[in-house]
Amino acid sequence: MRPVVRRLALGAVVGLLTMLVVVSLNSHPHSPLKLPAVWQALLPTAEPWPGCPRGRFVTMDPTGRLGNKLCQYSSFWALQRREVSARPAWTLPEMHSELSALFSGLQLPVLPEACARQQENFLSISYFHYGESGTGLSDGPLLLLDHPCSLTEFHPYRRELLQQLRWRPEVRSMYNGSLVGDVYLRRALELCRQRYHRPVFVVSSDDLAWCGRHLAAADVVLAGSTGAGAAGRDMALLAQCNHTVMTHGTYGFFAAFLAGGDVVVPVGFGTMEDYLTSMMRSTGFNLTTVPVE
Repeated sequence: MRPVVRRLALGAVVGLLTMLVVVSLNSHPHSPLKLPAVWQALLPTAEPWPGCPRGRFVTMDPTGRLGNKLCQYSSFWALQRREVSARPAWTLPEMHSELSALFSGLQLPVLPEACARQQENFLSISYFHYGESGTGLSDGPLLLLDHPCSLTEFHPYRRELLQQLRWRPEVRSMYNGSLVGDVYLRRALELCRQRYHRPVFVVSSDDLAWCGRHLAAADVVLAGSTGAGAAGRDMALLAQCNHTVMTHGTYGFFAAFLAGGDVVVPVGFGTMEDYLTSMMRSTGFNLTTVPVE
């Protein structure tokens, strides 16, 4: 009998509420209807973040160049990997677009464009503050800022991370080569010995021990420095030289740019000419190319 009593009681309550609504409409025909709070709670509400995933989630502001974004992605993914109870992590389309063009296997899902356009209204906090405070923050979407490169966070998961950062075949085949080695450098130095009168070679590198083993000669000086500010001191020294022998990268390029004079660059280390070599060639640098093999 008890279930019957419950059904009758419920019916009585519903009938009473219906009667109250009818009386309200008849008593105030020209005023807006105001439902009791208990009824308003039952009504459907507008979606607070249209086009976004339901519930709490976090994303990261993709700033900086490729190296910054790789650090951001790795740190962001590792934080999610470590904290099983963390709110779901999503990448913004801008970051995914740049990284997915180079790498296959990215695991973090991508926010829909309609949701990403609302990011300026997300609660913005520092990545480092989020890492310290865990998930005890706003129930709304979070946008993480700054340029984290938390090696201590993502290095323990290096094997898993490398599975995500697999070079796409079309990217790998662009160069299909390797870094230049001692064969190129010895050829470049011999060319300069023939071209200039009694030259002295000032060598700066992040591996001076390797340079000492492969380039040792009476006219070669290992002048690179170490410690805080080493890169700046080495750049200042290289900029005083008359000519430059480059390998790869923007550091050697800018040393050559500051120094002026002739520039010796490698050629034949891949199926495409180095980007910086192409740019220097198109802007009138006095280039001499030396085969790497």
